[in-house]
Amino acid sequence: MAWDERDGALHRSFRFRDFSEAFAFLTRVAMHAEKVDHHPEFTSVWSRVTFRLTARSPPRSTGWRARPALSRRRCRPSCSCCAR
Repeated sequence: MAWDERDGALHRSFRFRDFSEAFAFLTRVAMHAEKVDHHPEFTSVWSRVTFRLTARSPPRSTGWRARPALSRRRCRPSCSCCAR
C-alpha cells in the first residue's frame, strides 16, 4: 500500500505478524521521529499501525520529508510487510 493523500495529510497503514512486531516497528519510528522533530499521529490496533502525517507548512514538492523516511522503515531487516 502506498501513501494516500487526503484531508491535507498523508495516510498509510502497515500490517505485521503480531502485536510485538507492530510495537517494535512503532518504537523505531518513534526514535527516528524524535531525531527529526516530526511526530506523526498514529494508531496501533493489534498487528496494524496506521499513520497520519501532516506538515507544519503547506505541502510542496520539497516538503513531506517524513514520507520517504517511513516508507523505507521495516519492522526487521528481512521484513517484506512494510515494503508493500
